[in-house]
Amino acid sequence: MGEFAENKEVGVLLGDPKKAIKSLSVPIAVALLLQQANMMVSTVWVTGLGSGALAALGIVNPFFCVILAIGNGLGIGASAALARNIGMKRLTNAECVAAQGLTLMAIAAVFVTPIMLITAEPVLAFAGAGNSITHSLEYARPLYSCAFIIMMSCMIPSLLRGEGAAKRSMYTQVAMAITNMVLDPIFIYGMNMGVAGAAWAMIVASLVATLMGLYWYIRKTTFIKLRIGDFRPRALYIKDIMSVGLPQTMELSIMYLFNMVYNFCILLIGSAGVLSAYMIVWRIIYLVLIPAQAVGGAMVSACSAEFGMRRYDMVKKAFTFSVRFSLISM
Repeated sequence: MGEFAENKEVGVLLGDPKKAIKSLSVPIAVALLLQQANMMVSTVWVTGLGSGALAALGIVNPFFCVILAIGNGLGIGASAALARNIGMKRLTNAECVAAQGLTLMAIAAVFVTPIMLITAEPVLAFAGAGNSITHSLEYARPLYSCAFIIMMSCMIPSLLRGEGAAKRSMYTQVAMAITNMVLDPIFIYGMNMGVAGAAWAMIVASLVATLMGLYWYIRKTTFIKLRIGDFRPRALYIKDIMSVGLPQTMELSIMYLFNMVYNFCILLIGSAGVLSAYMIVWRIIYLVLIPAQAVGGAMVSACSAEFGMRRYDMVKKAFTFSVRFSLISM
């Protein structure tokens, strides 16, 4: 069991839950802040294409967020299962969970991608795209086609957080945000791709984040080591991930799809310009939620590890601390 004590990041995860949550939440908050800044920068660049293109971002966003919900939801499930097995000192099981998390992403993408592509035009029209349908399809189709890459950019950071490597998780998100910021004007205006350029910039940025995380795993510089044999689907580990990941995915998806209803209502009473203004304001409001989201992400790993160690009093302590800290920070 010496490998658990020797790894500094795992040592923090298995130590005092308050210290673990503080240590994990700061990098998560930085990553979330950069993500929001990145989305606002993309919005600014697309503004130059006109209100129709900007409205397309708002119309497609709930469906794009469903892809993120699948990646983040299953990622949270994998992170919880991973941390729980680390808490139980079951390294082999933890490594299987990590591999199964990546396998699960591939399975999800196989089902989600064709469904979203086939239904793209009628669904976006139903969502109120109207005169913005062309821009909406130009933006949506690349994102739907590369759903696997986007989901993987959510899963990899979750696995890193599950083993306590929150800083490495942050590095992938920082690389993603910077790449997207750099590529947005190049693709949108330099390569004359229009609103589709914003989508391809996001895809390339997601690929950079994914490859960065996979590089650490391939070089075996992480606590968890991935082995080829562990990628074969195993019902036991997939069930473990889905027990937390599926409810989380459903919750996030329903929440994001409600935004489609809001968008539809706004378009009924206003124009594409009104929807654009609504979207920009909410991008700013989301900044207020970052501290609570960061603490919540840290709490999943910390509580799961404590649960694995059967320190149930510490699970309660970590949860109570997280709720109080979130309320104070907001």
